[in-house]
Amino acid sequence: MGEKFTGGDKLIQQTNALKRNTNEKSFKTISTYSYNINPFCRFAFDKFHLQKISNIEGKHIRAYVKHMQEQGLSPSTIKSRLSAIRFFHRLAGGKKRLPDNKELGLEKRKVGTEDRAWTVEEVKAGMEVAKNMGRIDAYHAIGIGYAFGLRVEEICRVRLEDVEKALTNDGLRVKGKGGQIRIVPVEVEVQKDLLKYLYNYARNNHLLPRDYIISRNEKGGVERQIDSLENWMYTNRHKFTMKNRQDEVRDGKKPRSKDLTWHGLRYKRAQEQYAMYEAEGRKNPKLMTSEILGHHRTDITNVYLAELPQGKKNQE
Repeated sequence: MGEKFTGGDKLIQQTNALKRNTNEKSFKTISTYSYNINPFCRFAFDKFHLQKISNIEGKHIRAYVKHMQEQGLSPSTIKSRLSAIRFFHRLAGGKKRLPDNKELGLEKRKVGTEDRAWTVEEVKAGMEVAKNMGRIDAYHAIGIGYAFGLRVEEICRVRLEDVEKALTNDGLRVKGKGGQIRIVPVEVEVQKDLLKYLYNYARNNHLLPRDYIISRNEKGGVERQIDSLENWMYTNRHKFTMKNRQDEVRDGKKPRSKDLTWHGLRYKRAQEQYAMYEAEGRKNPKLMTSEILGHHRTDITNVYLAELPQGKKNQE
């Protein structure tokens, strides 16, 4: 059976060619831009039947911003994706002027001002909703996101061979942003139980070692799975989100975000890992947590934790 090649894939192919033929920016920056423009390519073709990156114009950008906001993506993520679009549009020789962030009325980046973590009850409820809907992919995605703190795109790239190796080597190999590889240690029972379950599920469904656990093994399969999960989250999260979660007052802690996102599972794992390392008296629990997240910076860990910065605690 041949691989299905879509118009969105054609646009991605154009960005890949532009990436190969430019000396601008560092390899890491170009890889991040390439990753961030892929969702737009699929959106722009599906909604507008866009054929060329050079033909991007304001209506495409405005529709995409609305789409991202409806999905609950953070201001930081939205701006990162727009930067990638503008970069490739310029490389492609685009003539139309694209609206800037101010014209689009984008919120300022809110880094670390909200606790986006799911509660354990929301994790269980989300998995139950997915299971009852027959969305085993979403069921697995919530489980993987909660147990290992992966980004949604990393969840969609987990293969059976990764699960098998994690069971024997006590670490899950993850391919993150820019192709960076990290190993997430298997340290808690929820991780061990999930790996055993995923292994049995994969074997019962006759998956091969190189097969993805939840994505289709075809060109663009991972990208389409990411879109499907993001759409599922936007459409169904009200069914398992704690009511008025942002109104809950917790002394010394950030207010909860209003909506659940896939990234919130990453917050939850970071908080649980940090609490465990701190309780064990580890030398640098924030750095250890940061390594698991793939950031390698302790200040980033602060963004994921529920506690308010010390200065704000004192002010209150």
